[in-house]
Amino acid sequence: MTFDWNTIFWSSFTIVVMIILFLIFYYIYSARAMKKSRTAMIERLDSMKVGKEVLFSGGIKGKITKVGEEYLNVEVSKGVEFTISKLAVSEVLSNKKAK
Repeated sequence: MTFDWNTIFWSSFTIVVMIILFLIFYYIYSARAMKKSRTAMIERLDSMKVGKEVLFSGGIKGKITKVGEEYLNVEVSKGVEFTISKLAVSEVLSNKKAK
């Protein structure tokens, strides 16, 4: 049985180049998506101010009473206040969404 080594080499080379191009494309695409996600999180963290209503990851809604470095105090009902991580907030509600 004879092998055409030239054909085998170029076929293998083509496959390797295609895999490398796919990995480069995947890296660029995931880096852009990560940058967009990071930007959205920074905007959400910056918009957390006293008096704003927030929605937690678990579905609890409340009003911010105190903003700390890493934690928030949130009043969910009259006299009921939670201390929760800023990262647990899934959305800062605008006035239209809060009502």
